[in-house]
Amino acid sequence: MSAMFPVRSGAVRRLLPTPRLRPAEWLPGWAICVLAAIEYEDNDLGRYNEVGVSFLVTYGPRPALPTFGFVNALRRGTLGAYVHRLPVTTSFSRDAGRDIWGFPKTLAAITFEDAGDRRVCRLAADGVEALTLTMRRGGTRSFAEIPQDAYAWRDGMLFKTPSRMRAAEVGFRLGGAVVALGAHPMADELRTLGFPRRALGSTWFGHWQATFDDAQVLAGDSAA
Repeated sequence: MSAMFPVRSGAVRRLLPTPRLRPAEWLPGWAICVLAAIEYEDNDLGRYNEVGVSFLVTYGPRPALPTFGFVNALRRGTLGAYVHRLPVTTSFSRDAGRDIWGFPKTLAAITFEDAGDRRVCRLAADGVEALTLTMRRGGTRSFAEIPQDAYAWRDGMLFKTPSRMRAAEVGFRLGGAVVALGAHPMADELRTLGFPRRALGSTWFGHWQATFDDAQVLAGDSAA
């Protein structure tokens, strides 16, 4: 499940590792943070759970215009996701994700349960509650393969990983998800972004498949 939350673009900009990555503003001064909670059932890295904290971004020497640039990047397939936090539940998926794609994977406790027509994901790290994401389940749509670039920063270098995703039993909703932030520093960081309780929009994936290519190190975006 995936939910989009409006956050202050100035606060997001301070978290991005290079000025060539820029928050994609859907309104002037407002960017999008995506919380994704995934149960991997069949995967090259084994079975594990994952929670992602990402920001929708554009990459290049000049920023995209608010709203128009956001829509244009979405239409052209150049709207990327900067992966800022990526807790997972197994040490193998953590190590492989960091070594192969540069993703900032860390170990955490991630559980899922159903409550009526809703799925509840709880994330705790270092024994401290970080967040609880609750979303409506169910959907009847599907979509064919969609490309998306994921960006990550590791060891002073910017990695770009092209991916292709498709899904079935998909449900798109305005709102449809709420988040409760805990006492972990990860939650405190989200609060500094002006994180709201209710999502702007949410997507449920009954079945989700993705293929990630090898990561590319982007020349000119390495720390000296």
